[in-house]
Amino acid sequence: MRRPSPCVWRFSRLARELDLWLVFGMDENRDGSLFDSAVLMNPSGGIEGIYSKVHLQNWMTASGVTHGNAFPVWKIHVDNVEATVGAQICYHIQHPVSSRELALGDAEILFVPYCASDFSRPLLIHLFETRALENRAYVLRVNYGAPRNSGTSSIIDFEGVTQAQLDRAPGVLVGDLNLTALSEVRAAWNPVYGAPYRRPAAYKRIAQPSPTGR
Repeated sequence: MRRPSPCVWRFSRLARELDLWLVFGMDENRDGSLFDSAVLMNPSGGIEGIYSKVHLQNWMTASGVTHGNAFPVWKIHVDNVEATVGAQICYHIQHPVSSRELALGDAEILFVPYCASDFSRPLLIHLFETRALENRAYVLRVNYGAPRNSGTSSIIDFEGVTQAQLDRAPGVLVGDLNLTALSEVRAAWNPVYGAPYRRPAAYKRIAQPSPTGR
């Protein structure tokens, strides 16, 4: 993003005014290529990192959007507390490898900006809760409010439990994330979750290119 757009400048001012970390989505023109990106902005109004959507729907590739090629994670500090965060975009929640890749980068909080009319569908909520539980991470799911879309943005804890949720109207959702408890759970011996459970040598197909390239 060589020339910040008016959108970036607007969020930069907002981050400085509110002294907040911000995650927002935007169409990004990077050296002539179009990406669907999520931007992490620090409280000083600077861009801390950019994630570009890896898994694209057919209509996006047909529209000329370019695939991202990595799942970066970043360190943030809030009130002297450090956290490792990562971002996914929209239907990535239906790709378990997206959340797992971030978790393997030690991400404790997964931001998932979304835009869908079926965000409140029980199966979709279950997918978010499952990603949180199976990766022992907080998942912050954010959707447009009504009337554009169905709202119900929520905070899901590392046990896969919806901790707090908005209704359909636009609003602000505030919640506490217990990173100490998360760290303890991740450090505990557990035969189901975490590094002891993984067997990368047996995963013969997961890293192989798909025939379609998606």
